[in-house]
Amino acid sequence: MRMTRKPIDPVSIAADAPLRAAAERMEDRAVGCLVVLDEDGHTAGLVTDRDLVVRALAESRDVDRLRVADVMSAPAVVASPEENVDVLLGRMWRRGIRRLPLVDDDGTPIGLVSLDDLVEHLVDEMSDLSQDLRSRQRRIARRQELDELAQEADQALAAVYERMQRANWTAREAFLRGIDELRARLGGR
Repeated sequence: MRMTRKPIDPVSIAADAPLRAAAERMEDRAVGCLVVLDEDGHTAGLVTDRDLVVRALAESRDVDRLRVADVMSAPAVVASPEENVDVLLGRMWRRGIRRLPLVDDDGTPIGLVSLDDLVEHLVDEMSDLSQDLRSRQRRIARRQELDELAQEADQALAAVYERMQRANWTAREAFLRGIDELRARLGGR
């Protein structure tokens, strides 16, 4: 199944940008992940707020001298927007990642999908499936109810037919023809 929602637009930064610029861009854009671009504008990697903390601050590195390329996750694990959700989930699980840049045929980022996006998509799909199943159950129940009513009507008609065959009424033939026509309309019952 493919994602039905449009992925978020990626916020990007150059690989040679200062690390502080990455933190500022994340704060300005209220995101926790930036797509890192090489000099040709193609996806080179990702840098997350966690990368800033774990790979720069926790290791007591000189933050003012670091570039985005020094702490980014590379090479980038990317996906095509045409890929199915199950393929994306599998790739994320195998690689232990929570975000995938979506790239065009040239490797230019065109979107970003997160694990949360995919889970939300699956929840929506499951909800739609559940509603469809409930609707089908109601239709089946109605169909069964109609079948039961038709059986009851058939039994009642059979009883009347039997009584009429035993009766010696002058209008008997006309009445029996009416019952036969009614049976034919009920589907030959």
